[in-house]
Amino acid sequence: QEVVIDEFSLLFASGKVLLDGKMEDYTNNRKFLVNVSLEDILLQDILPAEQLPVEIEGKLAGKFSLYGLGFADVEFKKSLYGETNLEITEAKLKNFNILKILLDKVTILPNLSDNLYNNLPQEYKKIFDSKDTSVPSVELKTILRDGELNILNFKLDADSFVVTSKGTFDLERILKVDQPHFFIKTDLSQRIISAIPEFAYLQNTDNQIHFPLVPYKGLVQNFKTYPDIAYIGERVAKDIVK
Repeated sequence: QEVVIDEFSLLFASGKVLLDGKMEDYTNNRKFLVNVSLEDILLQDILPAEQLPVEIEGKLAGKFSLYGLGFADVEFKKSLYGETNLEITEAKLKNFNILKILLDKVTILPNLSDNLYNNLPQEYKKIFDSKDTSVPSVELKTILRDGELNILNFKLDADSFVVTSKGTFDLERILKVDQPHFFIKTDLSQRIISAIPEFAYLQNTDNQIHFPLVPYKGLVQNFKTYPDIAYIGERVAKDIVK
């Protein structure tokens, strides 16, 4: 026996949600499939500020599918499987300048923040003066399996930098972030290197300043990370010796 849910839509968080699905053998095993498409969902309407480390604005779009078996709690959690491909656009992290905060923590270079700011052209100083972080695009690809959300790919593409990472998120709301990588875009990287030559030791083959951030494991609302100072120190010292 099979029940089919034809596609229907509803308005939600100033955007639109489209759903369809089906259930097989609904009197016994109750195997089900649900497909969901999201269009222009406002993040600030669906994410409780108190459960996040920073206030976020933006539009969410994408697709996810959920497969499962039964509705008993244990059976349901064990059988649930899902795949998502999501994108956030027009995003902003309020009162949180990621670039400035991370560079301030590169303590291996004395007085970095002041020296950098004082030696940058005026148009680049605006990046560090901003209270917020503007993020034109965030990409997220995940798989839900065995009660755990596996983050296969996370890419935050801000105006002046890119962050990439992988990780997991479980039912206890524990977030595990594998070592993220931080890339300052080429134009700004070259301006920073002109002001602080030591940053040249952190260039990759695309002439971007690149360094890893420390991994994280804990509640999602307590998430924090900072530059891997050990890596930066080792890289700078190795190139100076050369």
